[in-house]
Amino acid sequence: MQDIFSLLAAKVLSGEATLEEKKQFQQLLLQDDENILLFQKLKEYWQADVSYTKDKKFNHFEEQLQKQIKTVTKKKLFVQSRFNPIVYKVAAIVFFVISCSLFYFYQTNTKQLYTFSAQQSVADYLLADGTKVKLNKNSTITYNAGFGKKKRIVELTGEAFFEVKKDPDKAFVVRALGTETVVLGTTFNVKTDPTMNTVTTTLVEGSVRFDTKNTTLMLHPNEEVVYNTSTNAYKLQKTDLQYNTAWTIGRYIYPDITFGQLIHKLEDIYKMEINISDKTIANKYISASFMTDQTVEEILSAFEDQLKFRYQFRDKNSINIIGR
Repeated sequence: MQDIFSLLAAKVLSGEATLEEKKQFQQLLLQDDENILLFQKLKEYWQADVSYTKDKKFNHFEEQLQKQIKTVTKKKLFVQSRFNPIVYKVAAIVFFVISCSLFYFYQTNTKQLYTFSAQQSVADYLLADGTKVKLNKNSTITYNAGFGKKKRIVELTGEAFFEVKKDPDKAFVVRALGTETVVLGTTFNVKTDPTMNTVTTTLVEGSVRFDTKNTTLMLHPNEEVVYNTSTNAYKLQKTDLQYNTAWTIGRYIYPDITFGQLIHKLEDIYKMEINISDKTIANKYISASFMTDQTVEEILSAFEDQLKFRYQFRDKNSINIIGR
């Protein structure tokens, strides 16, 4: 069973898994929570930057890793085919899993920082306390290795959806652009927008406290606070969760916004510059809905005829939109 899990994990992470293999791997994850945790560790190290200080404990970790490698390389899994490239990928995955497990076991320095990130696609993480975190594109969370000993504190850049494991004795705190969203156990969304100097916290279930140096607010379900970090002004309002959290199920939904506002959101999502030369196009109102894995070209193409424009790439990170 473990060989099958390793093989499928290798294919999934390398992008070589077929649809059927992805379904099979999903079944393995659902069958055993240990498989979820094992794959989570592997995925975290695959996507995240982890800083550490080399000390005696880490030296011991390296010694143990070498022993494990010598043991694993004797198994049939690594000698089935001398020229099969997937065999080497499986070997790398197994070594990776071993190193992750040993690293987690021996790394105890509470000054270490762990950073989990999502780049071009949404990523799911399971924190040590059981809290589930879904990171939107181009987003990161960072936490101290002492996470959970007194408080459960994470630093957020970008956008994340949290399902916090309840713990009355240890508050869960999301820090973002000088603000704090404080909870004991609940479901909520936090989004930062550095270009607009805003932090938006949206509550789905339970209750949260939103803290800044000048403001303390209690949120109730279906409410959101939009806080301007530059002016300290804020807006507390009812919101439609269907729109605000649609990205967590693979879709972005923007009803009744200007095309210029949509362009700003696309710039944020795809981390690129999009310039509209005809401002009359930017001021036209539209409704947009698209999948999180769609390309910016596909989205712009859908509006070309409706808004009468064409677009061209200046380079891979910038686009010009020109009226016809």
